[in-house]
Amino acid sequence: MRRFFFPLFILFNLWGAGVLVAAAHLPYVNLRPVFGTDENNGFVNPVWFGEVPGFPGTFLVAEQGNGPYVDSARVWALIPDQNGNYHKRKFLALKVRKNMMEMGLLGFAFHPNYPQNGKYYIDYVPPTRGKYDSEIVEERIAAPSLLQDGGWRPRRILGIQKPKDNHNGGTMAFKDGYLYIGTGDGGEGFNGLRTLLGAMLRIDVDHPSRGFGYSIPRDNPFVNSTLPGVRKEIWAYGFRNPWKWSFDPLNGDLWVADVGESTAEEVDRVEKGNNMGWPVMEGKGCFSWSEIKPHCDERGLTLPIVDFPRSEAQCIIGGYVYRGNPSSVFYGAYIFGDWQLQTLFAMKQTHGVWQVTKIASTPAEISSFGTDSQGNIYAVGHNNGVIYLLDHPALTSASPAPGSSGP
Repeated sequence: MRRFFFPLFILFNLWGAGVLVAAAHLPYVNLRPVFGTDENNGFVNPVWFGEVPGFPGTFLVAEQGNGPYVDSARVWALIPDQNGNYHKRKFLALKVRKNMMEMGLLGFAFHPNYPQNGKYYIDYVPPTRGKYDSEIVEERIAAPSLLQDGGWRPRRILGIQKPKDNHNGGTMAFKDGYLYIGTGDGGEGFNGLRTLLGAMLRIDVDHPSRGFGYSIPRDNPFVNSTLPGVRKEIWAYGFRNPWKWSFDPLNGDLWVADVGESTAEEVDRVEKGNNMGWPVMEGKGCFSWSEIKPHCDERGLTLPIVDFPRSEAQCIIGGYVYRGNPSSVFYGAYIFGDWQLQTLFAMKQTHGVWQVTKIASTPAEISSFGTDSQGNIYAVGHNNGVIYLLDHPALTSASPAPGSSGP
């Protein structure tokens, strides 16, 4: 796989009003391996990492599946003992289809009341396709211990048909009691209000309508639309492949890293009803499948906060806004990465101007990020199966973080 190397003082060519890039605005950080360092207890293609609600310091790691074709994807619990040593226990195993990188187990989310009801949700590509759904969201229930699946039959929440196997999205998260699901464009640029593809969906899984796995919140932006065929599950649309995204834990802002096609990668701050532009726009520029378009109709579109030319980012991976130590220089910074270039960035607004800094080179291809209840941020190494803590006094002083003595 081709690699591009660049010095620390690189000036990112992020064009657009209000964007100024600084070379050394935030300090460089270390990536300290904390889980998966023992080859006998490592992880296979991990794509999600998070802390178990109600169990501080206990984590889950979700593996995508190895493939080719039908394979078992696993979710592992990392449970500390009284001495602080971690033990790996299987939480879930399920069959998935994975004959290319963007398939398998894609997303995981805990219900807001997980400690009480044990409900959690997975987004995955099922073993069969044909005329059936090519991506499924399911609700499952954990065992009374809450540290492994309960073995009960899952409840299907949503199924999505896609024309191709790539651009699946898959990240899920709860906010204001509703489940948000990011979907890709299905590999064909499908978008708009008549499809669930290329969208951020918002659904109510606790009060399903008759015959469905969910209902539509009354305050969704298009719930009163009279246009024929409008999918009222849509919260925002116009995405290509929003593989990883998150909510700011302080103010609820929705941050999305949308993977580009051929010219740009972008970071979006998404609001209710937004059309983020794809496939009319790629980043802040006009897009065409076959030729350069100097002009396009941008009316009604929401442009990204920043975009990167492909020389500086090639497969953007969304992360989190850091809300750990309030006195940290990183406080309020959006931390994200690039899979292809094995780079981490931090983006922060100062006096109304967005500044982006390279803060680390990574020893692995980063597929995801995670956080814990203390605000620490972790990076997930996909190709080596290692979970890293972003290690810097300004990042980890909120509380002790796991050591490297675990699995």
